[in-house]
Amino acid sequence: MRRVAVTSVVLARAADLDEVRQHRVQRVALFHDVEKINGALFDVMRGTIGLTASECRLIVTHTDRGAEVVAPLASFYPELPAAVRAHHEWWNGEGYPRGLRGTAIPFEARIVAIADVFDAITHRRRYKAALPVGRADQLIAAGRGTQFDPDLTDLFLSPPVQEEIAAAQAAHAARPGVRPRGGARSDPRKQAGPRRNTPEIAFRWRATKGN
Repeated sequence: MRRVAVTSVVLARAADLDEVRQHRVQRVALFHDVEKINGALFDVMRGTIGLTASECRLIVTHTDRGAEVVAPLASFYPELPAAVRAHHEWWNGEGYPRGLRGTAIPFEARIVAIADVFDAITHRRRYKAALPVGRADQLIAAGRGTQFDPDLTDLFLSPPVQEEIAAAQAAHAARPGVRPRGGARSDPRKQAGPRRNTPEIAFRWRATKGN
């Protein structure tokens, strides 16, 4: 969830969201899969063989259940439950759990959806191997206008944003105790070199009315 938050904040910043909205996106990213700490779901995600049909159905429930978990925080963060519930909705209405379409999907959820899929593709899961970033970008591009907000997809795939995401994720991975893509815990005694400043984003996209 922290990796997804790192990517989400970079994309939110590139979309010219102010700091308040960037923090909203970050909260949604940090809580988007909170229900997977549920005992049954945790066991499914930590298994060593492929997913069964019943396990797939169980995983689909995590959006509604996650929204229920964070519902008590709604008085402080009104956007949180709805965005957590909507992070698997698709731009064309074919996602779940409610089949929301287009701008009916909360903007924070549209950002997190891209970051979440990028992370899932580029990191190992019990049911698949990690794929290279280039392949992840191809798959996300293929989902433009169907699974993902087309404008956010274009922004995510722009070279300046890709470079900033890579730099931000490298800085995150260099932190002691963070697991790299291969799954082994990093050695805090073997730190990466000095962190470089992330490049200035030359291309900016402004949210249009209704976002």
